[in-house]
Amino acid sequence: MGIGAIIYRNGEITTTHSDNVPASAMNSNNVAEYKAFIWILDTLLLILQEQPGAQVEISGDSKLVIMQMNGIWRIRKGLYAGFALEAKAKVAKLKERAEIALKWIPGHTNHEADALSRQDVKGNAFAARSEAKERKYKDALLREKKRQAKEWAQRELDEGRL
Repeated sequence: MGIGAIIYRNGEITTTHSDNVPASAMNSNNVAEYKAFIWILDTLLLILQEQPGAQVEISGDSKLVIMQMNGIWRIRKGLYAGFALEAKAKVAKLKERAEIALKWIPGHTNHEADALSRQDVKGNAFAARSEAKERKYKDALLREKKRQAKEWAQRELDEGRL
């Protein structure tokens, strides 16, 4: 599972993060979402050491993460629970240094972070799937070109031009 995160400052991208969370019995999409969120929190904690009192808006397309971190939804049992508790503690630290707003955004509007989550990371399943899709596409194009060439050759033969 790919994760992607972006930190903006005054509308400009200052930092990006792209990583792969290997699929396993110990990972889930929620674990991946929390890992991206924790990376953002860790990075902001470093930035805000030098700039306490800043206003920070964290937007994310994981409704679970945003609702749980805003205290609207409870953190339940699951593979993500430990990551959620870690994130909750870091949000509390961040709130000591800055004014924090956590905002949910629909996934289809989160293009940049989504693109980062799909970047080729060595050993990434997304990369393997992309390569397989590319091969299938090229094979299909080649088959279509061969079919068209055969049809053309047959027409030329039928009309006595070959």
